[in-house]
Amino acid sequence: MPADIINLSLQIGSDCGDPGPEITDSVNHAVTNGVLVVAAAGNISLEKQQKGLLDGTMSRLSSLPGVISVGSANWEGTHLSSFSARGIAGKPQSGPTVIAPGEDMIGLHLFGKPKTYQQRQRDNQLITQSNMMRQSGQPADSKTIRRLKKTHTVKSGTSMTCACMSGVLAKFVELRKKFELSHQYADALEFLRRAARRIDGCAEHEQGLGFVSHVTIQEYFSAMQNEDEFWPGVQFDLLAAWNAAKGDGVLVGVADTGFSDHPFFPEMT
Repeated sequence: MPADIINLSLQIGSDCGDPGPEITDSVNHAVTNGVLVVAAAGNISLEKQQKGLLDGTMSRLSSLPGVISVGSANWEGTHLSSFSARGIAGKPQSGPTVIAPGEDMIGLHLFGKPKTYQQRQRDNQLITQSNMMRQSGQPADSKTIRRLKKTHTVKSGTSMTCACMSGVLAKFVELRKKFELSHQYADALEFLRRAARRIDGCAEHEQGLGFVSHVTIQEYFSAMQNEDEFWPGVQFDLLAAWNAAKGDGVLVGVADTGFSDHPFFPEMT
């Protein structure tokens, strides 16, 4: 069964050379065959941040044609993350496709690798019921939080935004399949455009379509009145359908990162 979505939470960037013909051909093949390829926009090194060398830092893998590249912001979407890769000023299409939450993300810890004392302290501080609700929109009881503090950790980066966006698109594909609607690349971009919120003070080469999270998607569906031209023929409560969706029947291929178990990423693995 072919994948519906390929999640590439890895960086082959401006500092890492070209992806190479094998990877490029594989991505092009997937895109040509209607697979949604989602890639991390890339993380700007601390050295470049300190020198103010922010533009032109996009991962070359995420810049391939037809790839949905994802940059990072804080969870409220009020500012772009300092490490989030940018395009080139004056070239709007050179940056990320979209921005998602990527700071202090709760995700699966690498098994077999013990946490440092500082990491345990930080996890105890940040893996909380309120942060789980803030990040995923889903409640977690105290028993779950105790388990997560052992099995999960908190990190920041565009690998995490990539997994977050793949989860969003898995729910999108599930709904579009359910209502027998197209879910190709252009459809995904239109959905993200409708659900996105602009980040004040950021140019298009820095934020693309804007910031998307479970909050902005809830706002999009809540504001929808009667039948929407993007969901033709759907006589259904789309907000309720979205909240119930878990990516069922959607095949996602995941490369790199231990964050495929992020709370906002549907349980498909």
